[in-house]
Amino acid sequence: MKNTIEITKQIAKQEKLVAKLKVAQKEAYDNLDDDMLASQAEYFIAKEVLRALKNVLPEISNHQETLDYWSN
Repeated sequence: MKNTIEITKQIAKQEKLVAKLKVAQKEAYDNLDDDMLASQAEYFIAKEVLRALKNVLPEISNHQETLDYWSN
């Protein structure tokens, strides 16, 4: 159960980060800031990490018993 809980916590943190980066990249884009591309890249990378975490969570949940067995 530890793996599922940890990934769920990480997803929550990542969602907050994505929300912050979305606002930051929009502001940078609207203001034509010098770091506009870096800001967009950070946002898109964080968004992909969030997607990957959400995709792996069901697999971890499905195999949690096996993971618990082997981690003891």
